[in-house]
Amino acid sequence: MTEFGRLEQLYHEPENQSPRFHTPDLISACVSVVFDDVAAADRIFHYIHTALLLRPTDTPKHTAAIWRSQYELLLALQRSPRNRQPNPQFNLDHFTTACVHLALDRSDAKHTIFEHARRNTAKRASAIT
Repeated sequence: MTEFGRLEQLYHEPENQSPRFHTPDLISACVSVVFDDVAAADRIFHYIHTALLLRPTDTPKHTAAIWRSQYELLLALQRSPRNRQPNPQFNLDHFTTACVHLALDRSDAKHTIFEHARRNTAKRASAIT
């Protein structure tokens, strides 16, 4: 099952209620989980170069919106020297998939992702007031 199939299962978990987090919240939470680690960039590039790169090129891609602060983290990776010549160049969807995979790969994935979704929501709300 793909990362986004697993994320879809997470969306339907009974724990995803009050509030119910949607795909952008869950993907953004996965990005936050991964970026909690100081070695996030290393882990993401390692996964992309050792696993994601080996997938068939016709593997369906998933597109979904994410929240701005997490988008900016991924955009920084895309613009980094590690994503330029002579290295292969990866797109935002590759970085997003890597974050979803790495977050879901944790033994405490469900709890941690929902916790980060709550934190991200609270952080966005505090910026509004």
